[in-house]
Amino acid sequence: MRSHETVTGAIAPELAGHVAAIGCDANTGGRTVCPEASAWAKKTRLEQACIIVTANESADRTVVCALTIFVQFECREGRLPDG
Repeated sequence: MRSHETVTGAIAPELAGHVAAIGCDANTGGRTVCPEASAWAKKTRLEQACIIVTANESADRTVVCALTIFVQFECREGRLPDG
């Protein structure tokens, strides 16, 4: 199984190194990512529909239904979703 970072790099190479995949929920198809700065969070939000489509196309099935996007300070302060 590939790591979150490997998958993120393959799906959105311009985000690789700037956006860390920090969680996933296989039951809901939700993925949680943490960009290193607010500018990368904004870019991820603007491109999230394309990211989801590309992830699903690369898997040949629906594996991602939604992205939860945090900014780095939220990750550092532990403001992550329950579960």
